[in-house]
Amino acid sequence: RDALLGGEREHEEEQQERTKLQNATAATNWRQAVYLNIYDLETQSDDPQAISRWNSYLYYTGLGLYHSGVEVYDKEYAFGGSALPSTGVFVVEPRNAPCAKFRQQVFMGYTELAPDALHEFVMGDVAAGFAGNSYNLLKRNCNHFADALCQMLTGRAAPVWVNRLAWLGTQMKCVLPTGFDDPFGAAADAAASTSSATAAIGASNERADACHHDDDSRRLLECAPAESRSDRHRDTQLNLAIPTAETAAAAGGSGGGFGVGVASERSVDDAKESRTR
Repeated sequence: RDALLGGEREHEEEQQERTKLQNATAATNWRQAVYLNIYDLETQSDDPQAISRWNSYLYYTGLGLYHSGVEVYDKEYAFGGSALPSTGVFVVEPRNAPCAKFRQQVFMGYTELAPDALHEFVMGDVAAGFAGNSYNLLKRNCNHFADALCQMLTGRAAPVWVNRLAWLGTQMKCVLPTGFDDPFGAAADAAASTSSATAAIGASNERADACHHDDDSRRLLECAPAESRSDRHRDTQLNLAIPTAETAAAAGGSGGGFGVGVASERSVDDAKESRTR
């Protein structure tokens, strides 16, 4: 019986090892095609297809204004800029990028990553290196991201003509307007400058209000009649100099309280008569 049970356990262990080996082999046998989807950019104007028409001519010279994304496992990964430090990598339906017109698709090769592993890799490790506020039209745009991802997945770089115009821009940056290649950075700087200016104006207004308040108080004091000011000053001195009967009684104690009280009342009467005169 023990021999039979021991044999069954060995058989189960062998079966488990075989299953693990089969699963590992299956995980390494994924082979999925990777495509680079290329688009003509659309403008937010009365003629959104203007760039598309220009690209129809520039395409034959190896130039053009393009957007690109990487399609794999029925998902398209792309990169866009923003003023936020979070990732600018996003996922769209293949060949349906926003604000762009699909032009063509280029086969880049195959990847052996499983669907879940690939998605986790792109939206985790890769996306962490492409923050939205790191976007730059000439040095770090959507085509740079697509080229980097294609090389990671297939070992092949994207066609040079897709991003050649950006490279030319880096060679002629000295003649381009300041901040042209970093629109989101320029917008953030402008917002920060506006915030600083608003804070400075608020502080200046607070100081001006304080000065006006001091001036008003000084002006009211200067405008008060001289007699009124002297009366207030005299009343203040009398109030400080004349003790009350209760105060005198408290100071005199039980033995001499009557004498002190009479003197205090007499001092009060004399002071009142002097003030009346």
